[in-house]
Amino acid sequence: FSDKTKKPACNGLIGVDGKNNVIVACHITDKATDHHQLVPLTEKVKENIGKPDNAGADAGFFSYDNIEYCEKEKITPYILDNFFRVEKKNKTKNTCPAEKELLFSHIQNRKEKPDLKIYTCPDCPDCSLKEQCTEALHRTISRDPREHYITTMRARLKTEKGKEMKKQRSTTVEPTFGNMKRNKKFTHFLLKGKEKAGVEFILTYIAINIEKIHTYITEHNIDLDSVLQTIT
Repeated sequence: FSDKTKKPACNGLIGVDGKNNVIVACHITDKATDHHQLVPLTEKVKENIGKPDNAGADAGFFSYDNIEYCEKEKITPYILDNFFRVEKKNKTKNTCPAEKELLFSHIQNRKEKPDLKIYTCPDCPDCSLKEQCTEALHRTISRDPREHYITTMRARLKTEKGKEMKKQRSTTVEPTFGNMKRNKKFTHFLLKGKEKAGVEFILTYIAINIEKIHTYITEHNIDLDSVLQTIT
């Protein structure tokens, strides 16, 4: 939670169609972060309406695993990496305040993930800026071989399509959550357990979708009877 505490809770996520703002999938989890939720949510989108061409999400969804998944599924991702804001404020941990060169030290093996390259600075013990840099004996950084995804993603987000996707998210997903919490007063799950809370979550978004469809029909003067006859 925002107050840094951990409580028994569920985290609800939705996938929204960028054209008509209809909720096409929802997913509920008991995980505290969104890092591992893009894949299950996208899989539900695929199951409901087919594979999307693009996927836009906030920085909470960024991970190398998620980007690799999108590349494999031939879905173009537009996700701001969670290192960007830190670097923008010049608080990145990947640079040395004294502008010293960090030398390759060793390879760190990881299970089910690419190995990391570890770099350290040999000049730290005698550096006058060490207190501003690290409490360890030497400054150490790690490099993931998939970091090229960050460069590609940032370039993609600067394109006209990238700017459109970023703007679109603020007019689709966020207003939908706002509608749910403020207008519908749905801020807490009433049922206990992930399964029951998931049913409650789905029912809530069915109701919101019906409202969206009704608004669309009304605004466009659509003859609902003729539409239903076409469907049947």
